[in-house]
Amino acid sequence: MKFVIISSFFILTTISNLICFSQNTVVNIDSFPELEKAEALLNLAKSNYTSNYDLADDYSTKALLIAEKLGQKKELGIANKYLGITDYFRRNYVDALYHYNKSMVLFDEMGETKELANVINNIALIHSESGDYDLAIEYHKKSLKIREEQSDAEGIIGSLINIGNLYQNQDDYAKSLEYYQKALEISKLVFPEKSFINLIGSLAKSHAKLGNTQKALQYFMDAIDESKNDNNTRSIIANQINLGNFYFDLGSTEKAISYFTEALILASDNNMNYLKGVAYLNIGNTYYQDNNYSKASELYNSSLIVYRKTNDVEGQIRGLINIALCLENLGSQDSAGRCFLEARNLSEQFEKPGLLAMTANYLGKHHLNSNNQKEAILWLNKAFELADKNDINRELYMSNYNLGNYWYKLSDYTRSLNSYEAAFENASNMESVVFQKDAMEGIWKSFEGLQNYRSAHEALKEYGLLKDSIFNTQKQKQIIAIEGKLNLVLKENQIISQNKIINQQEKILKQEKWNKVYIISVAVLLIVLLIIIINRAKIRRQKEKAELIQQNLTVEHDLLQLQMNPHFIFNALNSIQSFISENNSFEAELFLSKFAHLMRYYLDSSSASWVNFTDELKATELNLEIEKLRLNNKFQFNVIVDENIETEEIQLPPMILQPFIENAVKHGLRPKKTNGQLEIRFTLEKDNMYCYIQDDGIGREAAGKTKKVSSGHKSKGIELTRKRLMALFPKKSTNEFFVINDLQDENGLSTGTRVELIIPIRYF
Repeated sequence: MKFVIISSFFILTTISNLICFSQNTVVNIDSFPELEKAEALLNLAKSNYTSNYDLADDYSTKALLIAEKLGQKKELGIANKYLGITDYFRRNYVDALYHYNKSMVLFDEMGETKELANVINNIALIHSESGDYDLAIEYHKKSLKIREEQSDAEGIIGSLINIGNLYQNQDDYAKSLEYYQKALEISKLVFPEKSFINLIGSLAKSHAKLGNTQKALQYFMDAIDESKNDNNTRSIIANQINLGNFYFDLGSTEKAISYFTEALILASDNNMNYLKGVAYLNIGNTYYQDNNYSKASELYNSSLIVYRKTNDVEGQIRGLINIALCLENLGSQDSAGRCFLEARNLSEQFEKPGLLAMTANYLGKHHLNSNNQKEAILWLNKAFELADKNDINRELYMSNYNLGNYWYKLSDYTRSLNSYEAAFENASNMESVVFQKDAMEGIWKSFEGLQNYRSAHEALKEYGLLKDSIFNTQKQKQIIAIEGKLNLVLKENQIISQNKIINQQEKILKQEKWNKVYIISVAVLLIVLLIIIINRAKIRRQKEKAELIQQNLTVEHDLLQLQMNPHFIFNALNSIQSFISENNSFEAELFLSKFAHLMRYYLDSSSASWVNFTDELKATELNLEIEKLRLNNKFQFNVIVDENIETEEIQLPPMILQPFIENAVKHGLRPKKTNGQLEIRFTLEKDNMYCYIQDDGIGREAAGKTKKVSSGHKSKGIELTRKRLMALFPKKSTNEFFVINDLQDENGLSTGTRVELIIPIRYF
């Protein structure tokens, strides 16, 4: 499904500050001199063209007739511009272009360069709304050139932002960032006290898409703060939705829903129905992504209700399609078909080729999945004709691909091959690797159906290359997302820790201040009881100091846990760098894949006291595989789980085995001159899990000599594990949790180390 995620809002940069008249103001135009009547009517039109289109059109038309009669070219150009603006807001782009072109000719003849640049900018916005981004960029650059010649700083900033937005719409985020940065530099130089909220939000989006998560988050928060400072409710809502989409892309669905919900509440409180519909839509997208189709359908339906109230036809069409897709996933094929058909009927009223082709494609695909061949071919042919006639690449691809599926289902492999090849050409024009992969799969299967196995083999190889390319891209995105989430988690935890310390210090200062006032007051009133009061004050301070020490220990414990992951990451990245330096790309890629999966587990379990045993097993094996790769396969390991253990039904504290495994590898197996063996066995007795970790390393005594400490040394990790278990199970004795035994042969020589660990568990 192509999500309808609306995360940025564009405004006409041509609307400058003029004198506004209230809609209810009564003005006697006849009282004005003849030459001033058109200007007065245009002021009235301007005060209404964003709220009352019909009234604005009436004033503009009257001004146009007077200006034509008196030969007032400037007023005639402005009247046409205002008529174009109201047509634009109505999405009547054909009439809007007609009026804009007339005003453009007039402003050009008069040398009104500022107005000319504004109208050209408005024409660019129409082409942008119509999806012709190349033509829109061409017009925006014409407007930019005029504004640069006139040294119109604010206009230049507006043009740069608009061009950046168009590159952003085409997913060229590096190019968009280039234009946004230019706009930001000019704004800081010329308007240091003025905030360009839309620019800040756009910078945030581009940085987010490029994986610069910390910069993106800072810009998003700046945009919201600036919006609040300006009391710009609409902008606050828009940037909350943008921030929600930022977290949605990072996979943080809870935070995404939180920001979407804040936007929804604010939009509802301020009767901003359009933004209310957008918020509903984005929350629905989040639930759809999590495969919660029932909840997503409810939210899409709420957005549809809002779009119907605001008479937003395009919003209704996309809302109906989203609902239909949810219904299909829920198995309600008939209801889905009715939603698709209703969307089609609305698109016929709207008469927009892109929407007509899209709804026809959805209907064709729906009937194809329902085995209604007659209706399927009818709608798919309609979609193809519309897309081909209007050169709509995406819908042309979809119709060709769906036709390929139709003919393949009928075993007409010649026709399916032709359709899939056409779809592949469309996908290549769009530079969409995903679409190319899907079309190539159809080509391969069609050749196979035609028993042309040589061509099928070549197509299958090409399909494999495309699939690998997509996999590598997705893997890179996952790694960027993991790094982004890790940075955010570390940053947030650092802020929390700092706030704890600050709050503690403020509490101490406040308490000490109160103690001084209290002691002085008591000393003045009751000198006899001074010694008692001082003693009590000392006792209180000692108690508070003890509590503070305990709190600081808790903070230090939290910080220690935070430091474990960065330390492990540092070692792992060094290993990856080593593989790359040795041109061992396969090992580097393998290591990086395992490392990314392990990081995901650490992030997911970092705030949990209990985790599923199955997940902990996977993380343990990943950890060992990474250590094995780092040590050039110097040891082998075997993880054995007794058959009577139902791993999916058991929970245990996360990362409880890690310190023992780390000691076995680091101090037992790594110093060993020959290859080693590590065995981890799990058994279950009543409510306790027994884990045996045994290595054939050099033993604790030899390891102690290497570390230049006694063999009785206990690592911080093991001591921390003991404290964790004691905190979780205070009724247990400290010696019940684990025992470390040194293994010896008949000659008394060390043959390794065995750890016997008892882990209390719980069941779902």
